[in-house]
Amino acid sequence: MAAYAQQADIQSRVPTRDLVELTDPNNVEIQAEPIAQAINDASGLIDSFLATRYVLPMLDPPPILTIACVDIAIYNLQKLRPIRDLTDARARFEDWLKFLKEVNCGKIQLGVAADNGLEAPIQPQTVSLRPIYQPSYASNVNGVPSNVFNRGSMRGL
Repeated sequence: MAAYAQQADIQSRVPTRDLVELTDPNNVEIQAEPIAQAINDASGLIDSFLATRYVLPMLDPPPILTIACVDIAIYNLQKLRPIRDLTDARARFEDWLKFLKEVNCGKIQLGVAADNGLEAPIQPQTVSLRPIYQPSYASNVNGVPSNVFNRGSMRGL
């Protein structure tokens, strides 16, 4: 797995005082280890969405993945500490999850070659599942499920 961001990417987007607060319990200096772990976790999450459509690791990932990785890594750091901006980080995290799901489904393209310079990507298999709430018995003309117990089925009982 290749990381989609580096510590420098996070430091360019997050004020130093916030990174010190997020990574060092003593609030003295930025600690590299928690940042590296947060980046690796974020990159792994991104890979889990991209693996069905792209050959990994990507040789030249698009910049949008760096931004996604940074925001997800910041969320990973913030969720470990009681911090005032967790709500904003959570909203950005959920936005990136939605984005990655749409990439996974093929609704959004990353703008990289389909094979990324390697063999063809694995194509996801589509499985059509019946919604849980839809009964297995026949539907009427409009596609709405017919009632199991209605006047016609209850006649004679």
